[in-house]
Amino acid sequence: MSEGHLLAVEVVPESFERTPRGPITGEIWFVLEGQPFPEERWSDFPVVVLEWWLEAEFDLWKGARRSGVLRFMDGPFAVRVHAVGSGHCEVECVELGVDSTGVGVKEVPKASADRVDLLGLVQSTRVAASAAIDEARKRGWDDDDDLTRLMQLFDEGQQLVHGTDG
Repeated sequence: MSEGHLLAVEVVPESFERTPRGPITGEIWFVLEGQPFPEERWSDFPVVVLEWWLEAEFDLWKGARRSGVLRFMDGPFAVRVHAVGSGHCEVECVELGVDSTGVGVKEVPKASADRVDLLGLVQSTRVAASAAIDEARKRGWDDDDDLTRLMQLFDEGQQLVHGTDG
């Protein structure tokens, strides 16, 4: 876990796999106050979800929206993030499911925290994105459209994060 961050993103680039011209899979998860979510070494689509997460986090950081959802592609898991001002946010790790009627959606809270450092979250996600980009490029997967978009977001984030004191 990245020290000093209440909510961190973990990724294991060595776990990445790809079928010929298919999406990149590998291990990615959050760590909230020392606890993994949805679980340590969660297998998912790290390039795709990092792309989604960076977009949502950048919107929060810029003030374009007050809340966002950081979803996993595999499984019914997400982290709800709500900006509360002064560079902080509230987070709630949830498991999404169907309610007893079979029609509506219910959320089962798994963990939550107040006053999470939003810049710390953005930086942790960018570190994970950088590791994912480096691994994919090292393996010659530059033809992946999601990777291309993640690299663009990473570059946009460089200006966003370093263009402010937070």
